[in-house]
Amino acid sequence: TNSPTCLTSSFKAACAVAALDPNMEVCSFDVTSAFCQGSPVAGRIRYARAPVGMRTYDENGVELVLVLGAPLYGEPDAPLVWNNTFSEFVCGSPAPNGSLDAGLGMCRSDADPSLFYKRFGDGTQLTILPHVDDAIVMYNCSAAVAKSHEDALQKRFDMSFNQGVPDYFLGLNLTHSTSSGEISLSCQTYIRTMADQFLTKPLDSYPSAHTPACSDRLPKLFEEARSTAKNRTIDAKLQKEYRSLVGSLQYAASTVRSDVLYTVGLLGRALTFPTPELYDAAMRVLVYLARHENYALRYSSSAPNASTLWAWTDSDWSVMWSTTGVVLMLAGAAILCVSRRQHCITLSSTEAELMAMSAGSVDIVYMRTLLGDLGLPQQNIAKALKPTPLRCDNKGAKDLSHDRSTSSRSRHIDRRWFFVRELQHNSVVEVIAVPTADNISDLMTKVLNRRDFEKFTSIVMNLPTSSIAQLVLSFIT
Repeated sequence: TNSPTCLTSSFKAACAVAALDPNMEVCSFDVTSAFCQGSPVAGRIRYARAPVGMRTYDENGVELVLVLGAPLYGEPDAPLVWNNTFSEFVCGSPAPNGSLDAGLGMCRSDADPSLFYKRFGDGTQLTILPHVDDAIVMYNCSAAVAKSHEDALQKRFDMSFNQGVPDYFLGLNLTHSTSSGEISLSCQTYIRTMADQFLTKPLDSYPSAHTPACSDRLPKLFEEARSTAKNRTIDAKLQKEYRSLVGSLQYAASTVRSDVLYTVGLLGRALTFPTPELYDAAMRVLVYLARHENYALRYSSSAPNASTLWAWTDSDWSVMWSTTGVVLMLAGAAILCVSRRQHCITLSSTEAELMAMSAGSVDIVYMRTLLGDLGLPQQNIAKALKPTPLRCDNKGAKDLSHDRSTSSRSRHIDRRWFFVRELQHNSVVEVIAVPTADNISDLMTKVLNRRDFEKFTSIVMNLPTSSIAQLVLSFIT
């Protein structure tokens, strides 16, 4: 879409930053008929046929058309016009006398063009994260300054402001506790909607599911379905239902429920050749989500090293195409998770891990830029930029990220995968080797047994009352 839509990772990062600042206030606004408030492009005339009930022909039988003074919903470029109109006002320069009627004077983030921020002389900041006609506003500036910007927006656009943290945004449930310095994100409402749509019997009648997938079954089911796809007829009804179910699961997995991200991603690779067994596996994921619907990403200012960005990467070399796993954490919980199939066949686990590290490095560069725009640059006590710890569990990949020498086993590797080496040389990342048992990005690359799954899920989501999470978090302090 061409509408102003902030990235989900940007929204989660902003929530983490807000949790770290006890003075941060959060509110929201809703624009009424946003597309119709877009400013028409100069020199371009829009025409439309008259609606039913209006005169459509003149006395000579010539069809009458309407000249539109503003974009309408359904026009191909209406979202882009609204985006440009909103951005031009938000980023426009204020009047010389300080009036905000001509523009708010905000900056557009280089990391996310749909995130706008304004930094004041006292170090405070105001941030707007729009999503089409809705937006979250976060600020730690004075109430008077925030009110002046709110009044300017309401004067320019027909909108309504809602004070306090919204209960629901982008399909996510939000809770904000300023006393404890916590912001929680869940998709409880979305999961309940999925359960009502796809579950054909009461939840209690389904078998128990402590994990989203059986560790020794799902990969085999996928490989069997892929290898036999050309020799069997695909059931059209099954394919439609399977696509609908997996597509619904993907939104929950890609936003908050990173504990099912790998499983849903693996199921998504079989959209063109589903089997009844894979459909049952997708139903198991839904049952797991419905029984753990209260799981939430919990950003807390009391988490160890809460203001430091942490990164983990991993890959799974047990299949033909390895899977890249990346986890970035801030304020105790994940703000970005990636589980993505690598697009080439690697010749060793070291090469696969190096590819995962380079992919994670790209996400680190993006997130460091975004956090700087959100007012949380990754600096040390001396205000100098500090590298982001990047943890992997492969010593060979770690050595290649440091050493510029080559060998017969690594000279074939494309130089694009050595991007992490340049970032480490420039002190943007610091590659650190960790034992596999402590690499939480394993959650993004393979189906785990129950013990490891619950341990890593507790860490990634910062679930409360988790002694296992506190034990493993001690490795990053």
